[in-house]
This record gives sequence, structure tokens and C-alpha cells, in this order.
Amino acid sequence: MNGGDLSLNAFSARRMTLEQVDGARARFEATLRAAPMDSLFQALVISSSDVPDLIREIYRLRAAWQNLEASCLAGLGAAVENDPRPPNTWVMDSPWLYITDALPMPPGIHPLTQSISARWWGGQSL
Repeated sequence: MNGGDLSLNAFSARRMTLEQVDGARARFEATLRAAPMDSLFQALVISSSDVPDLIREIYRLRAAWQNLEASCLAGLGAAVENDPRPPNTWVMDSPWLYITDALPMPPGIHPLTQSISARWWGGQSL
């Protein structure tokens, strides 16, 4: 990452492996076990160096989630548009129920809010 570059591309370029995430967790847990003040200070400094990588990973995951959410809403919109049944009647026997159950209800201006009632949306927004 270029010093001070906080654009989304800078955050989405690199991906943390599970081993790196586990390492960051282990370094943080070491701060909880450090007894003498010198050891605590050293453990805090080492653990705090993980913060930029963790923030970058959070931004990358959030961008991936937003892309997935938009893709699911687009697919759901196409399914509703192409279904001959009246709105709100097809959801119960549709595999799209899994999508509506996992996603938050779209904003009020979204066309799907007119087609699918609020009770079918079960997810939480970021």
C-alpha cells in the first residue's frame, strides 16, 4: 500500500490468509498474557502493527459483500420480473427464498419492495 493511500483499490488489492488472521489474533492474545510492563508494551506494539492489514481485510470483505448483495438483488429482480405468478405469491416455493432470507430489505425506492413483502426479508445490512 502506498503511504496514506486510502482508496478502495488499495484495500481490495491484497487478501489476508487465514494463517495471517490467526497470527494477528495470537499476537493480540499475547498482549492479554503479558505480565511485566515492558513485555506488555512490546506486545502492544507488535499487535498494533496488525491493525492496517485487518482494516484492509475488512474493507475488502465489505466490498465483496456489497457486490454479492447487488448481484443477488439483480438476479432476484429478474426472477420476479419473469415469473407469471402475482407478486408475493411465488416466494414460498421458490429457491429465491434463501436469498431473501439472507439479504436485508432493499431501500424503499427499489422495485423489489413493491413485489416482495417485508416479511420475506430476513438479513441485516452492514
